[in-house]
Amino acid sequence: MTDYSELEKSRRIRPGRFSSKQISDCLALSRRDLKIAETILKENQDWAFNIAYNAMLQATKALMYSKGFRPLTKVY
Repeated sequence: MTDYSELEKSRRIRPGRFSSKQISDCLALSRRDLKIAETILKENQDWAFNIAYNAMLQATKALMYSKGFRPLTKVY
């Protein structure tokens, strides 16, 4: 298992319990955003990129949830 202690110590992630529904909801949002990005790619590449980026964030969140962690917003 990967050691995430440094990320926890720096308050970038926090352990948690997440349901399979929470994980599948994130993946569903990711799939939806990818379809939308593909649809508008020819019309507006900038927006397509932004939507695809959001899809990546949702997929990453699903992965983190599946590993038992939540990403935290860093406060300066």
